Amino acid sequence: MRHPFFKEKMKKSLYFLTIALLLPIISYCQLKQFDYKLVKQSDKPTRIFITAIWCSPCMGKYKKIIPTLKTDTVYNNYIIFDASGFTIEKLRRIEENYFDIDKSYFIPYEFYKTRGPITFNLPEKALKRFKNNLIQKMNSSSNLDKLWYGDLISIDKSNISIVDLSTLKLDL
Repeated sequence: MRHPFFKEKMKKSLYFLTIALLLPIISYCQLKQFDYKLVKQSDKPTRIFITAIWCSPCMGKYKKIIPTLKTDTVYNNYIIFDASGFTIEKLRRIEENYFDIDKSYFIPYEFYKTRGPITFNLPEKALKRFKNNLIQKMNSSSNLDKLWYGDLISIDKSNISIVDLSTLKLDL
């Protein structure tokens, strides 16, 4: 027969192990994955701001661009976040008046898959896969080689372009 102290220790260990295993899943449940149908089925042009919580310059731009995206009715505006390290709590600490969560998405998880035990620069690889897939899904011949976190892209039919943020008069 086991000692009652051992049984209590096991309960606590299992509790903490369960929480540790669920934390990544909980953070992924906070936003949906971006769906290309949002762009393809839209009758208006679309703008997407791509950002990451871990990127300070990107989040600085995020704070400045939110008012423009919130009030603009010419475009369907969306925010896409890198999923690495993202939580709503972190976003709230950076910016209390964050963009509409219903129009905020993650880069699709399929682009984070790795083939080996260790992958370096996973956010970079996920963004590259995302932009290549976007070009393919939109039947575009656009060149997005310079696209990076902190950029705004505009999509009108099959034309995809990186927007020069200085044209929006954002005081960057």
